[in-house]
Amino acid sequence: MVDVTVWACPHPSPCGCEVALRCVECPLATCKYDVEPDKRREFMYQFRHGSRNALIRAAAAQGARRTEIAAAAGLSERSVYRLIQEAK
Repeated sequence: MVDVTVWACPHPSPCGCEVALRCVECPLATCKYDVEPDKRREFMYQFRHGSRNALIRAAAAQGARRTEIAAAAGLSERSVYRLIQEAK
């Protein structure tokens, strides 16, 4: 006997959001809908920019200049400076 279970999305929007078309394909460890509404914006910011910020910090650690990093990332030098300082 084969157990066939139909997976139903428990979230308010029809299965999917701006991160993934379907909940079962979502790369997030925690669903954005499972995060408290007042913390959701910060949660999504970290998802979108976390890897970019890590790359910026790695480039700075390897000796790249802030002007070069800013031009490559499409950010201001001040934004790059802040990201580097947050890591210290």
